[in-house]
Amino acid sequence: MVVCVVAMANRCCYGLQKMELAWFDCFLMLAQNLGLLVAFGLYFIFYHSLTGWYNLKSNLKWSHLKMYTQALPFNLGAILLYWLLFVKLENSLEVNAALFLVFLLGEFPHVICMSKFYQKNNLGIT
Repeated sequence: MVVCVVAMANRCCYGLQKMELAWFDCFLMLAQNLGLLVAFGLYFIFYHSLTGWYNLKSNLKWSHLKMYTQALPFNLGAILLYWLLFVKLENSLEVNAALFLVFLLGEFPHVICMSKFYQKNNLGIT
């Protein structure tokens, strides 16, 4: 159910092309048999992040190297945070689930900031 809501939001907000929709629909069919965390991780890495990466790269006319250098502090921070919270502290499943929910709460400001960024730079996505 959650995956279907995300799919509908993507279709409405990003105006996906037919080929993208076909791939995304295939992902949805496969994701129904995966756990929520695995399905979310696969969606986030292989769909949301890559789509956003190529959209920003083409509209800002940056090279992959510039994109990597701009993203490096955030990637290193995410890796460090993951290592600290999920590896070093060896939390229980309940604590990890709560931490995942806190992560999801941080996504709302991300959506607002990215929407304003797209509007400010006239990237055609509102």
